[in-house]
Amino acid sequence: MKKLLLLQLECAQNAGKTGSELIPAYVSLAQTYFDDKQFELAIEFYRKELELRHDNPGQVKKLDSADFPPSPPSATFQNVPLV
Repeated sequence: MKKLLLLQLECAQNAGKTGSELIPAYVSLAQTYFDDKQFELAIEFYRKELELRHDNPGQVKKLDSADFPPSPPSATFQNVPLV
């Protein structure tokens, strides 16, 4: 599922989609990583979404204050292919 979502994001970017048009892809990836308990990756994609929502401070505050469970110490970003 994650590979498909990353491919979807890549295709959207290659098609010239920018800004708020990418938010659904970032949200889907964030939720998928969250459900898979890969919290650092979930936060990374939620932050990308937040960067695109700069024009909606209420939504940013709501998402930025969300509580995430602590991640296991072994989680890293080093082996994650970001598009």
